[in-house]
Amino acid sequence: MADPFLLLHLSDTHIGNPTWELDEKQVFGPLMTDLARMVKTFGRPPDLVVFSGDLVYGELRDKPIADQYPQARAWILRVISAVGANASVPVLLVPGNHDLNRFLVGEDQTNWVRTRLTSDQLYLHMQKDSVVRLST
Repeated sequence: MADPFLLLHLSDTHIGNPTWELDEKQVFGPLMTDLARMVKTFGRPPDLVVFSGDLVYGELRDKPIADQYPQARAWILRVISAVGANASVPVLLVPGNHDLNRFLVGEDQTNWVRTRLTSDQLYLHMQKDSVVRLST
């Protein structure tokens, strides 16, 4: 019988939040230990690592979102190392609402959501329009 497909699914770390140091000590340190234990239990790394949103905390006055990404990258590399994954193990990152700078989204980019009532209209609009970065 073939080995089962192993999926590691993580989300909502909110790296860069004001209590990050506490989270690191009480949650993420033990998580890395558990991930290493998981690899020993299954005898191999996961086949796929999925992170489904809110990797970073989001735009803060004293800590811009761009400054949170390097810390988030380091954290993902820790996860990959903890599970013994190598370059052949795909990592899928799906951004959440905290992973995007919502201050860069303007009325022109959200008005179409409120004005289109059917899913067909929304789909057609998404196909023809592009996202425009607003100046800050």
